[in-house]
Amino acid sequence: MTLLNHTVDELKRIKKHLFKSFDNDAGTLFDKSQEVHPNEGIFHFGVVREVMAYIELCSSIYCGWNGKDDGKIATSEKAITFIKEIMGKIDPNYKKNGRLFYCMYRHGSTHLLRPHRIKRKRSKFLFTWKWYSGGRESEVKTDAGILVQMRHLELYKTTSSKYELPVSSECLINDTLDAINELFNALIKVRNKRRLPIKQKRVLTFIAEGIVKRGDI
Repeated sequence: MTLLNHTVDELKRIKKHLFKSFDNDAGTLFDKSQEVHPNEGIFHFGVVREVMAYIELCSSIYCGWNGKDDGKIATSEKAITFIKEIMGKIDPNYKKNGRLFYCMYRHGSTHLLRPHRIKRKRSKFLFTWKWYSGGRESEVKTDAGILVQMRHLELYKTTSSKYELPVSSECLINDTLDAINELFNALIKVRNKRRLPIKQKRVLTFIAEGIVKRGDI
């Protein structure tokens, strides 16, 4: 596979396309989610699934690929790295709780249509999800029905052994858009001076032209 050498203008077009695509995918579901009661959860976790697709795409570009195993172009560890390092610049709670956020909201929402509740093997602590519509800091009801002040992606202790991880749908949407912008601005800055690193060129080329090889189909 001959590696593409994207120009600055091409990178700008890709960024513009991603913004439009993100709005059509996650933005549309977010708008729908505001039409139902939060307890129904009909569209809310669809927002998470769409957002995670963009995070994983961006993380593959950000971390790059060695060109050996196409199953390793996008991985959980790359996504967590992107969440911590890029989204962590937007809100430090992504760096602090990014791994828990990804494992809880990505894996659960993708495979079981709702986030996971997680218990660490070596501790008594239970971590549960709390999805809400509101700003970075908002009054949110706990699972027990108590109205408290919560912050996006900041663990809230509800009992001696239970924490809730609140995620604001608005913040997640806006922060992901900011992260996409941050990534492509960095790529454009590099490309203005020199060629992109080969590990990133491999991913961009594969996205455009790659063929996935599978022996079990």
